[in-house]
Amino acid sequence: MSKTTEGFETMAHPRIEVRRNCTLVYSALTSDMFRAISGDLPPGSILDRHLARLTGAQFAMGLPADLAKLTRAMEPVSRRRIDEAFPDQPEHVREWLAVGRHTLSSQILFSRLIGITPPGAITDGFLSYPYDANDFARCREMLDAIPEAAANLHLAADLSNEWAVLIERWDSICAAMDEEAPDWAESCHRASVTRHMIEAALRDAKHPVRVMP
Repeated sequence: MSKTTEGFETMAHPRIEVRRNCTLVYSALTSDMFRAISGDLPPGSILDRHLARLTGAQFAMGLPADLAKLTRAMEPVSRRRIDEAFPDQPEHVREWLAVGRHTLSSQILFSRLIGITPPGAITDGFLSYPYDANDFARCREMLDAIPEAAANLHLAADLSNEWAVLIERWDSICAAMDEEAPDWAESCHRASVTRHMIEAALRDAKHPVRVMP
């Protein structure tokens, strides 16, 4: 059976589990299937990427209170798994690996600065960078949790032009985030100044200003 055929069969018969009132989807979905599953959920249900990572699911959906309860239940399991996989790493590094809120960008930054790849991360040949304030905040959370990574942030400038410009402006972006979103660790959805600064950095990275000799 080809990989393509296997993929179609997986989407035709997706693996779905309901755990503590949360819907966990462990396979790829078509857009129609996703809408159908979402339509069966209680009003107010949301997607939770953090819980999806903790459970190894593609998607985790449910009411915020139910998602929070299952997240708390899964965190000790994740800690044990990480402790077994990375026994030589310091406790604070293992803690972020286990229960930190990851994005592709924070995982890539972590891999470059710490030298190990988080389980399940897509980092080989894929150089994502923070596109918005929330993604930037997840990178910042990782640096706050792992001081040795923060101290060597400049070493990640060689990842790409985008990373180089973002790191050059890192402190000013953080200052703007602190000013307009003091609770940035929880939400940056209204951090418009921070978002514009990130967007400007990414534009400048794609179209650098040339200095005449």
